Parts: sequence; C-alpha cells; structure tokens
Amino acid sequence: MTDNHKTVEELEARLAQREAEFQRTEKVQAALYKIAEAASSTTDMQRFYEALHSIIGALMYSKNFFIALIDQPTGILSWPYHVDEVDIDESTWVPVPYKEDKGATSYVMRTGITLHALRDGDHLLETGELQIVGTLSEDAIFVPLKTGEKILGALGIQSYSPGVVYTAQDEQILTFVAQHIASALTRARAIEETARLLKETQQRAAELAIINSVQEGLASQLDFNAIIDLIGDKIRDI
Repeated sequence: MTDNHKTVEELEARLAQREAEFQRTEKVQAALYKIAEAASSTTDMQRFYEALHSIIGALMYSKNFFIALIDQPTGILSWPYHVDEVDIDESTWVPVPYKEDKGATSYVMRTGITLHALRDGDHLLETGELQIVGTLSEDAIFVPLKTGEKILGALGIQSYSPGVVYTAQDEQILTFVAQHIASALTRARAIEETARLLKETQQRAAELAIINSVQEGLASQLDFNAIIDLIGDKIRDI
C-alpha cells in the first residue's frame, strides 16, 4: 500500500470518527432538552421517571434501569422507579439505610462517585466495600444524582446479556447526563409539591364552602330537608 493510500484511509477514518462524535453530541444535546422539557411539564413523578428511562434508552442500552432517592432526615434509600428483567421480586428493592448497606447504590451514595462494574466491581468486592445484592449482572453503571455538593440519589443501568457491556464513553455520557437529571429532578419534585399543595388548598376551600352553606341554612332557619338540598347543590357545584 502506498503512502498516499495510507493518508487517504487515515483521513477517512478521522472524518468518520468526527462524524460519529458529532452525531453523539447531537443525541446528548437532544436528551438534555427532553429532560428539561419533561421536568417542566410533569405533575406525576412516575411519568417523569418513565420519561427519563426512555431518554437514557435512546443514548445507550438501558433495558434494566432504576432511579434511587435518599430521604435526608432518615438516611433511608429507596427505589421509586425500577425496571429489571431478572430481579422482579420486590424484596430486592426494599428501602435500606444507605450508610449501613453494602449494595452498589449505597456505595455510590456514600462516595459520590460513579461505579462501573467491569472496572471497579472485582476490586470493591475483594476489599469488602461492596456486596452483591440481587442477581449479578454482566455489567452495570451506577451514577450519583448530585446538585452541587448535595447527593439526591442515584441512577443505574445494567445488562444481563452476555457480550452487552458498557464503554468508558457510555460511563462519561451517563455521568454528564445525570448532572442534568439531578437538576431536573429537583424541579419536577417542586412542581409536583406545588400541585399537591394547590389540590389540598382547593379541597379545603370546597370543604369550607359546604360548611358555610350549612351555617347559612341554619341561620336562615331552613328545615332539615332544605339544608340537605342546599348541601347537595353545593357538592354538585364543586
């Protein structure tokens, strides 16, 4: 092969690599937009988690996916959203005090660093910092969900399929996207809480309206049946 042919092939390889990087960047940017959009539009956290699962799935293999969240006052770690091909028994997903637990998610919570099973798993198991919980996967990535220095929870993807493993690039992308998910999660939870408070306020207003109707009926010296009719009309209005 001549030097000219080598030069052309090298150039084509570099161009192909740049094109792949460009497409990957576009996909990540689209994912970030969708994450922000989902956070702004949701009033249902389960649907938000489902949206996150779908968004991550467009970036990499995520048939097995979970979101874990920490309750700061108690230190209890729970998995409000989890989809798993193998560990379908809820006993695998029982909330735990993360400071005492030796599972991968708790390890990520304590350290605040990403865990890639193929790279880190054997060493952490040997040193006793990690114990296998549930079914051992072919590979997995566990990423902390952080806003500033505060850790809200963790995100995990796993593969049980032989030959389906994650690259260093997958780890890098997931860690980057997780930062935006943490911010979006904070917004989504705030929106959900606002919606809940609004609903409670509306319910209290409706209850007060009924009570006021009864008081007005008593003050007007209406008979019992008339008061019942008045309450019925108010309930229908509500």
